[in-house]
Amino acid sequence: MSQSPTSTTDSRDAYEAGWSQILEFVNTGGSWSGHERNSCFLNTGAAQFADASAAAGLDFLDDGRCVAVVDWDLDGDLDLWLSARTGPGLRFVLNDVRDTDGGGNHFLAVKLTGMSCNRDAIGAQVELTVEGTKLIRTLHAGDGYLSQSSKWVHFGLGDTASIEQLRVRWPGGDVEEFRGLTVNTRFELVQGHGQAVAWQAPQRQVVLKESRIETRLEPTPARLVLFDRIPLPHLRYTDFNDNEVTLLEEGKGPVLVSLWATWCAPCLVELRDIKNAEQQLRKSNLEIVALSVNGLGQGDSSDMLQAKQFMRQQQFPFSAGAAHVDLLDKFDAFQDVLISLRAQSGQLPLSFLIDEFGRLAVIYPGPINIEQLLSDVRMLNSTPTEASNAAFPFAGRWFARPHETGRLLVKFAREFKERKHPEDALRFAGLAADLATRDGIPPELTSELASMFFEAGTASLQQDSFEEAQRQFLEAVHLRPSWAEAHTNLANAHRQLGASNEAIRHYQIAVQIDPQLLHAHFNLGVIRLEQRNNAAAVAHFQATVETNPDLADGHHYLGIALARLGRTRESASHLETAVRLDPANAAAQRNLDSVLAGQTP
Repeated sequence: MSQSPTSTTDSRDAYEAGWSQILEFVNTGGSWSGHERNSCFLNTGAAQFADASAAAGLDFLDDGRCVAVVDWDLDGDLDLWLSARTGPGLRFVLNDVRDTDGGGNHFLAVKLTGMSCNRDAIGAQVELTVEGTKLIRTLHAGDGYLSQSSKWVHFGLGDTASIEQLRVRWPGGDVEEFRGLTVNTRFELVQGHGQAVAWQAPQRQVVLKESRIETRLEPTPARLVLFDRIPLPHLRYTDFNDNEVTLLEEGKGPVLVSLWATWCAPCLVELRDIKNAEQQLRKSNLEIVALSVNGLGQGDSSDMLQAKQFMRQQQFPFSAGAAHVDLLDKFDAFQDVLISLRAQSGQLPLSFLIDEFGRLAVIYPGPINIEQLLSDVRMLNSTPTEASNAAFPFAGRWFARPHETGRLLVKFAREFKERKHPEDALRFAGLAADLATRDGIPPELTSELASMFFEAGTASLQQDSFEEAQRQFLEAVHLRPSWAEAHTNLANAHRQLGASNEAIRHYQIAVQIDPQLLHAHFNLGVIRLEQRNNAAAVAHFQATVETNPDLADGHHYLGIALARLGRTRESASHLETAVRLDPANAAAQRNLDSVLAGQTP
């Protein structure tokens, strides 16, 4: 379980990663205490508790959540109501100890009523003295997770048959002693009265009958039809002839991708069903691609040879091959984004229906029903209204149709970026950018998209992929027009491609947004110097050295521009500064010598 930080030295990244794992655990149906029996510990009065779980009959295999304590049948011993995350959701456990011990175990139960404090006397302490021993109980409003026990304060007395003293410390601090108490009785204690009043139980109206719950296997959801069909990323696999194959090719019609393994019995049944339905499936123009995941799961000792042999023995009539790890990761990313509560990764069989345009239409998290599959293939060419209605399990009408595709694409871009699929991340970021205006993507998401393009553009510049960088920075400034650094890098890409006018335009936009942006001023100065526009060059180089007085190149180029304007004294001063800041700069020293000799560099 992820731990909260205990000091300021804890790594923020590690902390956030821990929470990400917790969310992944919860969103895939995980449990903090799955497959652990409930525990009951007995206070023996010694240094350690005794484990009485089995002896008490409370070691249920439920994924327990809540327990409420109450003397339900008013027989003097405490019964339990238990709730669980798994079935049965609610259990009643009847305590029969006092019914079977011949009355040898005694009890006392009191109900408090406050007068000068809160009426329920929440927070009061009851101190009971028996045989020289003090027993203390505190009255709580709620004493457990999502549960509240009875407000009757109960004392189990064992074989003690008499009471010496009972005192109540009421909320506020007043202490009051009550008289007239006897064992095996229920009393009402009213603040300020001092005399206990015996309580008469009402006639019971509810009778609980013991029942046995039959275990039944809930069917896996048949399918998940997507309201918005999302284009899939680039997917490749290796067929059983060892050829690399691109999964989605335009014009090939709809495709069903079925993930299976030889160790998965339901998968083998599904493949046989697909084979037996070959004629119907081909008539529907549906392509089948069965991809084995043998050997790809953690601890999976199977291999692809077994998968290949199985397919040949079955004479499987459709395409088959070995799934790549990247392909599985990308399909897993789709499920992470699209399904809020999903099966854990690696559960099989798992299939995906893709339309003729390469968009995911239906997810089948379990065995496929062939008739349902054929119906879904027909649904692919239905009207948008008919297709969207298939995405919901109940009838109704739209008050307003959602337009969330853009936001969804941002999530895909983020997911693929986190999973180290940069090309797919940029592709989905581009699709999201195209829909940013229509879907009203909020500024924080458009800014996130812009950052993705900025990072990709920076990497492209470093790799001398200037055309790619130009496209990526154009997307960044389109999404975030006021980002000065993005305009500067876009100008850098334009400049490398020889588009000086476009470079100047974006450098100028950058310095308008941020007048102290050093690199934009410097590069503008260099371009103006190359164009022999020395006055403009001087202005930009002056801004450069004002921003960073220790930049040797800034002083060097400013000195050149000033010399060309005939401002020799100023030129020499800046060239001297350049040499002082960078004594190894031979060009600055040479230009300084030229200026001092009355020549123009």
